[in-house]
Amino acid sequence: TPTNGGSTPAYQWQVNGSNTGTNSPTFTLSNPINLQTITCIMTSSLAGVSGSPATSNTITLTVNNPPAVSVSASATSLCAGNSSILTASGGSTYVWMPGSSNVNPLTVTPAATSVYTVTGTSANGCSATASISINVNAIPVVGATASSSTICNGSSATLTGNGASTYTWMPGSISGNPVTVSPGTTTTYTVTGLTSQGCSATTTKTIIVNNCGSVLNLKLYLQGYYLSGGLMQDALWNEGVSGALTNVTDTITVELHQSTSPFALVASQKVLLYTNGTASCLFTQSGSYYVAIKHRNTVWTWSALPLLL
Repeated sequence: TPTNGGSTPAYQWQVNGSNTGTNSPTFTLSNPINLQTITCIMTSSLAGVSGSPATSNTITLTVNNPPAVSVSASATSLCAGNSSILTASGGSTYVWMPGSSNVNPLTVTPAATSVYTVTGTSANGCSATASISINVNAIPVVGATASSSTICNGSSATLTGNGASTYTWMPGSISGNPVTVSPGTTTTYTVTGLTSQGCSATTTKTIIVNNCGSVLNLKLYLQGYYLSGGLMQDALWNEGVSGALTNVTDTITVELHQSTSPFALVASQKVLLYTNGTASCLFTQSGSYYVAIKHRNTVWTWSALPLLL
């Protein structure tokens, strides 16, 4: 506040002893530098005032540098629902936006791609900001279809996934798409679909397996084992075969062959031949086939005509 300055005193500002600024009681210094000195010389507008012009006290500036604030993230690309840890450095305290949180490090779970800005303040009160973008990738909607959801035992089904880039099927850790499976029993397959961004989801598909083949009931007697009254010897029991039953004569091999030349083998089963001459086997094939019966690779008998299964 000027004393005896009159109604219109004149002001001359100086920075480091050099004149600057305008004739004004206030002065704004742009881009101040540490340890610069500021003084003001005032000339009174009154006549005959002693001590005019008068020089003010000197102000020495202390200019602190802003902090070098930086921010890092544990992951800059996420799958929806996952989190990233943001860590700021270079300041003493921090405020994050959006959210106005002052926690550091900060765990975020953005629903969509977001930019986070942190303001770091140093101990001397200076501040600076830094930003980081967290990209959020969508979780795929994975589906699965089957060429047939119900199959016969011994048959196959083709499973096809959709909605992702690559697929892994369980059980079996089968990679690929589509895949062919031949479950022995009703099985639920789980497929994990993975996108090119690394996001995954799962779905399931159940394949029902039915024993839908044809039961072939046979009646035959083996020469050399036949006793009388429609019964044969219990040969396996007499030979001391472990686990043999007294109502079982032996084992036979039942084969199905194509009904046309070259009569190729289609299926084969080894079954028990009981002492009463009966044997049964289940074939998943359908159609017309010759039936061939082998006993210990020495007797081989074919049906006279193809049988329709």
